[in-house]
Amino acid sequence: MLIPRSLLFVPGNRPERFEKALNSGADLVCIDLEDAVAPDAKADARDAVIAFLKQCRADHVSLRINGPGTADCAADMVAISGLTLPFVMIPKVDTLDELNTITSDAPLIPVIESGLAMLNAAAILSDRRVRMGLFGGGDYAADLGVPMTFEAFHYARSHLAACAAAFEKPIFDVPYLDVHDVAGGEADTRRVADLGIHCRAAIHPKQIDAIHAAYTPSDDDIEKARSLRDAYAAAEGNAALHDGKLIEAPILRAAERVLARAGLL
Repeated sequence: MLIPRSLLFVPGNRPERFEKALNSGADLVCIDLEDAVAPDAKADARDAVIAFLKQCRADHVSLRINGPGTADCAADMVAISGLTLPFVMIPKVDTLDELNTITSDAPLIPVIESGLAMLNAAAILSDRRVRMGLFGGGDYAADLGVPMTFEAFHYARSHLAACAAAFEKPIFDVPYLDVHDVAGGEADTRRVADLGIHCRAAIHPKQIDAIHAAYTPSDDDIEKARSLRDAYAAAEGNAALHDGKLIEAPILRAAERVLARAGLL
């Protein structure tokens, strides 16, 4: 499966932005009916989103519904019944039992955004309907009473990266909130990638190119991966030295990930 690099959120009560989001270059677009929409505006936003999705021919756009157990979630599920969607994002999923209350047939993207959800992340991501996950850093920080800093998120990101790897399901990182600091967002995304999270959500189209740049291997990375792969093939699967370093099967897997990310596998 080709791992998406980016997911762009767009508020569900701003239908004039939907087409712009589709043309942003983001790998996925998620129209938000939850946090982006005030409680008294949700019904109108729901109608606008469903009307748009019914006539939309793009295959990379869907929506985030409201949290399990709420009246708005129930209304959202009624509204999307009968639609064929590439995914449905489910916020505030603390347990697998909560996820199981969602009746949509679409692939699911649960949002892991509390201390309890973090403890249950492996079980949630193991569910067969789950295609990907998302780290909800804002709610997580509020739950723990910590600031939204790289240090405060270090454990959560590392834990989610391990859970994602265990079940081969990508995890989107929390958006970088300063939309005007594009360079800072790219640098932060590169640090996040070093923890094992290889895709990121965004809240503005100007963030997409920076996310893609952070997750795109350089020409040097690609050449090194190709050279390592060729050296391993020449060794016929035996341990060997390449540029003075031992190469074994795990090293080959890392090189193949680089080539896959570059679209060369």
